[in-house]
Amino acid sequence: MMTRCVILSFEKGGTVAGEPILIKRYENRKLYDSSRSTYVTLEEIAGLIREGKEVRVVDAKTSEDLTKNTLALIVLLSTALFYLGSR
Repeated sequence: MMTRCVILSFEKGGTVAGEPILIKRYENRKLYDSSRSTYVTLEEIAGLIREGKEVRVVDAKTSEDLTKNTLALIVLLSTALFYLGSR
């Protein structure tokens, strides 16, 4: 009988290296980072992405993937803030 040994490398924040950070979106629109066990804002998610982290956003109830929608919202808000700030 053969035994396998799996070595996992954990990053700061409790995620396995190479695995995306799982963000759960609740009905009240709150975003929960399950790797750090804390609520996060869109700005904090944008910061994680800027740091090169991979993020996955899912609906907490249905597990529907909301990553594209969330990233589009971050881009939209960043663009709006840029244009409002340049006036």
